[in-house]
Amino acid sequence: MLTVRKLHPEFGAEIVGLSLRDAATPEIGAEIRALILKYGLVVIPKQDLTDAAYENFAATTGELWRFKPGETSSDSYSDAIFALGNI
Repeated sequence: MLTVRKLHPEFGAEIVGLSLRDAATPEIGAEIRALILKYGLVVIPKQDLTDAAYENFAATTGELWRFKPGETSSDSYSDAIFALGNI
C-alpha cells in the first residue's frame, strides 16, 4: 500500500517514501495509474533513475506512447522518453 499525501483539496497528490527503482511492479504501477486518474497529477519525489529504469517503471502504469524518429528533439536513448519544458 502506498503512502499518499494530497497536495491540494481538488488536485494533485504526492507518494511518500517510494523508490521507483525497487518498485517497478505491475501492482505498484496499477496503484499509481489509479492515483493519476483520481488526482490528475502525482508527484514521486527524490528519484534517481536512468532512462532505462524510468521506462521500465513507466511501462508498469500502462502502454507507452512511442515517438517516430524526428518527432522529438530528445537525446534520450528511448523512443518513449522525451524532455518537455516551457522555457
